[in-house]
Amino acid sequence: MIRRLILVTLLLCSASLLWCQEDSMTAEDLIRMNENILEDSTEYEATYTASDTTYENNSAYAQEETTQDSLTYRSIEASTWQRIKTDKDFIYTRKKTQPKKKPVDTSWVEPLLKILKFVLILLVIGVVLFIIYFIVQNSDFNYFKKRKKEEEVESGSYEDVYTFTEWDKSLNEAIAQGNFRLAIRILYLQSLQRLHLENHIVYKQEKTNWDYVNQLQQDSLRKNFTQLTKYFDYIWYGHFSIDETRFRELHQQFTQFQHTL
Repeated sequence: MIRRLILVTLLLCSASLLWCQEDSMTAEDLIRMNENILEDSTEYEATYTASDTTYENNSAYAQEETTQDSLTYRSIEASTWQRIKTDKDFIYTRKKTQPKKKPVDTSWVEPLLKILKFVLILLVIGVVLFIIYFIVQNSDFNYFKKRKKEEEVESGSYEDVYTFTEWDKSLNEAIAQGNFRLAIRILYLQSLQRLHLENHIVYKQEKTNWDYVNQLQQDSLRKNFTQLTKYFDYIWYGHFSIDETRFRELHQQFTQFQHTL
């Protein structure tokens, strides 16, 4: 109905225009104008039809949305909902974890304790040894102290090997007293003096008996003096007691050695 009214209106407008134009317009021009009007009306009708179609589609979509809004939602039981809430698979919140503290390195403690323990043991041992040494030095059981006193008693002027000359007198006094250990010492010191005077050794009080043995160049002298040095060390420093018979044998050996010089 609306389309017809629009078409009639267009025709009337066209007629009015034609009426107002000059009389010079021909029939052909009139026919051409009518054709243009018809084409315009046809295009307008097509456009209007497309608009109606779009409007109908929009109406259907709106009706469909209204239908969806009117749908009834399903309900869920309270026990089911509680179970879902406590299910770990549906819990997306994460608890904040405290950062782990870096462990303290205590690997050095055990070696240090072992060192301290070792040092403590050494200190205890040192204190014990000092106490023992102090007791021994201040008691009558000191063997070395007693031995030193005996040497001081038994020593005489013959200890001065450089200048002493009365060897026979000192030797006879020791034999008369039955002190054969001292007699052997006198014979050994006399032998050192003879070796020094004959330039076989260089006598010095700080040297040991075996230093003198090593100074001897002649094999025969070194062999005999080595044997005499062993006897002297055993008897004097080893505190071995000898009888008169054994002393006579050793006295003869010292005399023979001194004669070879």
